[in-house]
Amino acid sequence: MDPQQARMFKKVKQGKAVLFLGAGASFAANCPSGNKLAELIHEEFLPEQPLRSSDFMDVCGEVLDTPGVDRSSVEDFIRAKLDCQPSPSHVALSLNRWQAIFTTNFDDIVETAYRITPNRKQRCEPVFARDFSRLQSDYLEVVRLFKLMGSVTGADVESRMALSRSDYNRKLRQRGPLFRLLFDFVKDGTIIYIGYSFRDQLARDIIDEVADEVGLERLPWAWALLPDCDPQTEQLLRQRKILPLSITFEQFITTVSGMPLEAADASTIAATTISVSGVPVDIPAADIKMYLKQFDFLHDGRNFEGTTNSQTARRDFLEGKGDPWVGIGQGWAFPRFATMQLRNEILGYLKKHQDREAPILLLTGPAGSGKTTLARLVAHMIYREEGLPSIFLRPEQEQVDFLVIDSFVR
Repeated sequence: MDPQQARMFKKVKQGKAVLFLGAGASFAANCPSGNKLAELIHEEFLPEQPLRSSDFMDVCGEVLDTPGVDRSSVEDFIRAKLDCQPSPSHVALSLNRWQAIFTTNFDDIVETAYRITPNRKQRCEPVFARDFSRLQSDYLEVVRLFKLMGSVTGADVESRMALSRSDYNRKLRQRGPLFRLLFDFVKDGTIIYIGYSFRDQLARDIIDEVADEVGLERLPWAWALLPDCDPQTEQLLRQRKILPLSITFEQFITTVSGMPLEAADASTIAATTISVSGVPVDIPAADIKMYLKQFDFLHDGRNFEGTTNSQTARRDFLEGKGDPWVGIGQGWAFPRFATMQLRNEILGYLKKHQDREAPILLLTGPAGSGKTTLARLVAHMIYREEGLPSIFLRPEQEQVDFLVIDSFVR
């Protein structure tokens, strides 16, 4: 398991994850997919007409517009087809603590799994209304299950199943306020999307709504369980800060269930302490290796790690060995005439807050002329004067791993 996945599973085991469950999450309970359910509805109510679309709402809309077909008979048919029992994976779901669960499924498999499991970690409480408010104090005892598209048990306008486009638009208005609460659930955790192929419009609408309501820059990197992910889908997800993970729902739950609690306890993990603006920061030793593979990060440079005295440390710095920030912080770098000019130009850009028009400053010069040291000098000067940290990407890395950067910043 790579370090990023290990961090994700650790957050899950610590109860810091939010789940989004699509139709694929119910396959283990033998529930039909959305397209299959649409075909069954068409065969039942429009057997003489050709199937023009496999889209669930298109089919339901056509059926509901057919004279002689009433909505209650369609709802009863769907309830019968979704009358499924929880699988062992759904039962195991209730044995882990979650920040919240969002689902676009009509079935009540998750609620049933919690209800029939005596040793569940939390009580499951379905939520339909948009005026929901969360109390931090009850998180340990209750997991909220947000039924975004209604439920087979729904009896009123807010909780009934969304079968038509007008139903969908009404649910859309309900979802917005709920998604705005999402940041409170995941600000120090992660999101796991399960059971979505992202080929259908509903799944894409959901991830776009989450980004719009919460703000993409505020969201942590999320994960999507996709045993088969094509390059186009992966690009779509990465643009929305979602990483595909090539495992099934059952494999995911098995991994979570098999993790001992102590594996999720950060206090048991060996850590390296660095100082940033005088504040000690503990970083797990395994994470340090992952970070340094991608970038070098600015810090106070107060520890002469691996050296016997300052003279040895200074020689190592001038020879390009060891931690460069030790020498920069001690003032061992030779001064450069362009230092102040570059500092003023960078600070000028930073103070304009041009988030979406971040400039690129090109620093050129022959090899060995001191470009890297000049950049470090300026970065350290801005850090010391303005309290603004920096990272230096490794030039040998062909692709920037934004997930690693995001996990380091957080």
